[in-house]
Amino acid sequence: MPVKRWAWSFGDGSPEEVVRTSRSPSSAPHAFAAPGTYEVRVTARSSTGENEDSRTLAFAVAGLSPTAVPSPGPSATPA
Repeated sequence: MPVKRWAWSFGDGSPEEVVRTSRSPSSAPHAFAAPGTYEVRVTARSSTGENEDSRTLAFAVAGLSPTAVPSPGPSATPA
Protein backbone atom coordinates (compact mmCIF):
# COMPACT_ATOMS: atom_id res chain seq x y z
CA MET A 1 0.00 0.00 0.00
CA PRO A 2 1.29 3.48 -0.76
CA VAL A 3 2.43 5.79 2.01
CA LYS A 4 0.04 8.68 2.64
CA ARG A 5 1.47 10.08 5.88
CA TRP A 6 5.00 10.67 7.12
CA ALA A 7 5.44 11.81 10.74
CA TRP A 8 8.79 13.34 11.69
CA SER A 9 10.09 13.71 15.26
CA PHE A 10 13.40 15.56 15.41
CA GLY A 11 14.46 14.76 18.98
CA ASP A 12 14.92 18.41 19.96
CA GLY A 13 11.60 19.05 21.69
CA SER A 14 9.97 20.64 18.63
CA PRO A 15 6.44 19.51 17.68
CA GLU A 16 6.13 16.51 15.41
CA GLU A 17 5.84 17.46 11.74
CA VAL A 18 3.36 15.56 9.60
CA VAL A 19 3.71 15.47 5.82
CA ARG A 20 0.86 14.03 3.78
CA THR A 21 1.95 13.01 0.30
CA SER A 22 1.51 10.45 -2.42
CA ARG A 23 5.21 10.63 -3.30
CA SER A 24 7.78 8.36 -1.67
CA PRO A 25 10.03 9.04 0.10
CA SER A 26 9.07 12.27 1.80
CA SER A 27 11.44 14.73 3.43
CA ALA A 28 10.96 17.40 6.07
CA PRO A 29 13.54 20.21 6.27
CA HIS A 30 14.21 21.18 9.88
CA ALA A 31 16.43 23.80 11.54
CA PHE A 32 17.99 22.75 14.83
CA ALA A 33 18.49 25.50 17.42
CA ALA A 34 21.88 24.27 18.64
CA PRO A 35 24.66 21.89 17.62
CA GLY A 36 24.43 18.38 19.09
CA THR A 37 23.37 14.85 18.34
CA TYR A 38 19.66 14.29 17.74
CA GLU A 39 17.65 11.11 17.29
CA VAL A 40 15.38 11.75 14.31
CA ARG A 41 12.43 9.39 13.89
CA VAL A 42 10.25 9.06 10.81
CA THR A 43 7.07 7.00 10.76
CA ALA A 44 5.40 6.03 7.49
CA ARG A 45 1.72 5.10 7.52
CA SER A 46 -0.28 3.52 4.70
CA SER A 47 -3.34 5.13 3.16
CA THR A 48 -5.63 2.87 5.21
CA GLY A 49 -3.75 3.53 8.45
CA GLU A 50 -3.44 -0.20 9.07
CA ASN A 51 0.27 -0.50 8.18
CA GLU A 52 2.99 1.54 9.82
CA ASP A 53 6.79 1.40 9.99
CA SER A 54 9.29 3.63 11.81
CA ARG A 55 13.02 4.30 11.58
CA THR A 56 15.21 6.22 14.00
CA LEU A 57 18.61 7.65 13.02
CA ALA A 58 21.12 9.73 14.98
CA PHE A 59 22.15 13.01 13.32
CA ALA A 60 25.15 15.01 14.45
CA VAL A 61 24.59 18.73 13.90
CA ALA A 62 27.65 20.97 14.04
CA GLY A 63 28.78 24.37 12.83
CA LEU A 64 26.99 27.64 12.14
CA SER A 65 24.27 26.24 9.91
CA PRO A 66 22.50 23.55 11.98
CA THR A 67 20.02 22.43 9.31
CA ALA A 68 19.46 18.81 8.35
CA VAL A 69 17.13 17.28 5.78
CA PRO A 70 16.82 13.62 6.72
CA SER A 71 15.24 11.22 4.28
CA PRO A 72 13.88 7.82 5.35
CA GLY A 73 15.09 5.93 2.30
CA PRO A 74 13.25 3.14 0.50
CA SER A 75 13.29 0.72 3.46
CA ALA A 76 10.83 2.88 5.43
CA THR A 77 7.85 1.92 3.28
CA PRO A 78 5.23 0.03 5.31
CA ALA A 79 4.33 -3.47 4.20
